[in-house]
Amino acid sequence: MASPYIFAETPSYAALYKPPRFHSVPLKRDDASARTLLDWYANIFPPILEVQGRNPWEGGIVHRLDYETKGLVLAAKTQAFFDHILVQQEKGLFIKEYRSITKGASMDRFPAVIESAFRPFGPGGRMVKPVLTPFPKNKDVCLDRGRYYCTEIIESTDRGDGTVCFRLRVKRGFRHQIRCHLAWIGFPIVHDSLYGASPYQQGDLALVAEALSFFDADGAPIHYSMSVSCII
Repeated sequence: MASPYIFAETPSYAALYKPPRFHSVPLKRDDASARTLLDWYANIFPPILEVQGRNPWEGGIVHRLDYETKGLVLAAKTQAFFDHILVQQEKGLFIKEYRSITKGASMDRFPAVIESAFRPFGPGGRMVKPVLTPFPKNKDVCLDRGRYYCTEIIESTDRGDGTVCFRLRVKRGFRHQIRCHLAWIGFPIVHDSLYGASPYQQGDLALVAEALSFFDADGAPIHYSMSVSCII
């Protein structure tokens, strides 16, 4: 199984690689059973645990990837940088780019931007379901500060083997957003057992968080991008 590694690092932050089937942070405060990217980096840089994030047990991890998703995660090494990047997140200036391989070869029609609210769905609320107005009654509906969550399609390529490669951009994300949105328009991600493709035991989820863009503390634009030659 692949291991985490430091992709890039400065005194203020680190861009970390999270492998598939690896948690970003503990699921709750007292969860010591799961391997997490936070624990791994804390063994290298213990002060990451002193940064106060959205939840006390998440340290300086700025954002999370799904358990099955691999790719870049930003970690704030100081409280000042965490607070700085949080402001950018709220303004939609912290941008994540993804690449995916999906089932489906029809390129006739799909939107440039996929937009929806979400609600918990399925056994135990493990999945999410896209919903549009008028919202269903008596359902918990999640919005992005009163607006729909957006997944932007940057590029698509028909690979000629019954699959399509997408490059996608997210400014403010929700749990399973890309997986759910792509399945919603008829392009479930390869090896996604939750949203309509084959179980991950047959291979890694074909979704990579390949790039991060933000501004450093001095206002300089920063962009990190992995070389993704093959993701399945």
